[in-house]
Amino acid sequence: MTTWSWQKLTLLFLGGTVPAGRRSITIKAPGAFHHARWISKTLYTFKVALFRCQLGDVYAPEELEDITSLAVFLAIFYTKAWLTCTSAADAPSNDLALMKNLLKAEASISKDPMKWPAKFLSFVVPARQKLQNHLWYLSERLVSLALFSDRTSSDKQTMRKAMLRYHDATDSPQTRKQEMPASHQLGSKALKDFIGHDSWSMFELLGIDSSFVKLPVAQWTTSDNYRHGKKVVANLPVVNDAAERALGLATDLNTNKAPKSEEQLQALYRVVKGVREKLHGLATSTEVVTKKSLASISYSWD
Repeated sequence: MTTWSWQKLTLLFLGGTVPAGRRSITIKAPGAFHHARWISKTLYTFKVALFRCQLGDVYAPEELEDITSLAVFLAIFYTKAWLTCTSAADAPSNDLALMKNLLKAEASISKDPMKWPAKFLSFVVPARQKLQNHLWYLSERLVSLALFSDRTSSDKQTMRKAMLRYHDATDSPQTRKQEMPASHQLGSKALKDFIGHDSWSMFELLGIDSSFVKLPVAQWTTSDNYRHGKKVVANLPVVNDAAERALGLATDLNTNKAPKSEEQLQALYRVVKGVREKLHGLATSTEVVTKKSLASISYSWD
């Protein structure tokens, strides 16, 4: 399913409708299931929750209740976080907003659990505990990425003032360790509160001229340096797909027949990766790759 299909399932589960002009969604029977394909688990959870009234002979009542509770959690917290996680500029504000919502929900459930779905706390607490180990974008060095976000207009002025207070920082990004904030202190924090001496090093590391920070926020969009920085940040990878793919490739090729020389091993990785990229768009899993189509591919690359 596409990302838009995920959004439509979330809208339908929350009682909404598909916007006009969009193709209606077709609910199909579950297909192949693989433990590595966690997206399918989310989609199937929504499908079961949507048709829970018709599945009484398949699932026990308590199972349907648990699945519905999980669907509520996914709709409220997870869908938006996943769909927006690829934006580096939005990452600091997204992480802070998600952590605040999880902390607020946790406090509300503890105060009055009857207002929430059954076992909802068992979803919220692990999510908050997991997120608190991945708050890099709220560190001093990376929180300044939010200066290039289109969703933090109200925060940019206060962040700018905080940045200017640390303008004369002399710490080197090569010698200063990046530290994440304590999660229990995030409930009342704003992005400006994470600015520090190390916030200026982000510009140096990414090769961005930071002189635009001295200008009023209203003038940033007219600054060539700001527009360049925004372009750089927009192309930053913020998810670990590339690392996981590289690890998977290395695992697949780490056999007894693999070259012993590190140089030859790295060359093998590059060749296999290059071939896979060229074959990727040739056919889907349901199409036939013909000899003619294989012969049409040029396997030369830089």
